[in-house]
Amino acid sequence: MIAKKAFFILLLSIFLVFLTACKTHYLSLEEAEEKYKKVLEENSTSEESYRWLAVTYSIQGKQDELIELSKKAQSHYENLVKENPNDSYAYSVLGHIARTNGETKHALELYGRALEIDPNSVEAHRGLGELYLNEGKVDEAVAELNKALESDADNYRANIILGNIYLYDKNMTDYGIKHLDKALEAWPNREYSHSIFVSLGNAYTKLEDFKKAEKMFKEALEIYPNNYNVYNGLGNLYKSLGNAEKSKSMFEKSIELNPDYEWSYIGLANLYISQGELEKAETLLLKAIEVNPKNTKSYSLLEGIQNKKKESNGTKNISKV
Repeated sequence: MIAKKAFFILLLSIFLVFLTACKTHYLSLEEAEEKYKKVLEENSTSEESYRWLAVTYSIQGKQDELIELSKKAQSHYENLVKENPNDSYAYSVLGHIARTNGETKHALELYGRALEIDPNSVEAHRGLGELYLNEGKVDEAVAELNKALESDADNYRANIILGNIYLYDKNMTDYGIKHLDKALEAWPNREYSHSIFVSLGNAYTKLEDFKKAEKMFKEALEIYPNNYNVYNGLGNLYKSLGNAEKSKSMFEKSIELNPDYEWSYIGLANLYISQGELEKAETLLLKAIEVNPKNTKSYSLLEGIQNKKKESNGTKNISKV
């Protein structure tokens, strides 16, 4: 079950992190905040502006403003369905809000109402896809996301979620790349696109197309120079290329930027295992477990290290006999 969170945080965290570094050709957080506030003052029906403003509040840690924005958005769309009970889009947005607040049953009812009005509602099918994904129902999620794309093949949100789902299946990586490329083409704000480049970098690393992988990660760094996910991906890339020093440096940078991301500890531990430095690897895996006790990868690697130690001790004992 999803923990209750403020408006759109979970939705946005799946595929968006705002640009924090100020560049001359991109908006800063403060500029973006003012931009979307102004749009909402002039047009309170702009759902896109609600979402992007929520991003800026989330990244800046402005929880009070985020909660207030949540209430404002919910009130706005509730009024819309009162004025027009056949507003499928408004019901879908209310479904998104209920879903991100952990109100799964209510979200299903709202999406159901939206689909009664419009069986081809892109927003309702996409929202159901995310809901099922959050519930661990991957097949149902894929079915709903594909329905959304049947109505709007260029829907960047559905494409990026479906693309990332396919990347988890080694036999579907090519399909994942196809959907991520489609999302990148349709993405409205380059400032938010670094996560797509990271996913593409990881995909090309899996396919051992290391040149393309490095290009994707560098694109992501240009947009978001201090993103831990990018450095974690580069760590895996350089490990695959056999550049241990560079790989180590990338994993360490990722940990420095986000000490609560267990995959960077796991990646660096994997590197040390390949070099036979089991004690260092063990320390890192214990840290990964401390950060996220539910990640089974840490335990399996730790078990492997312990077995290697037992084998090593057994060999030493035999040699003494």
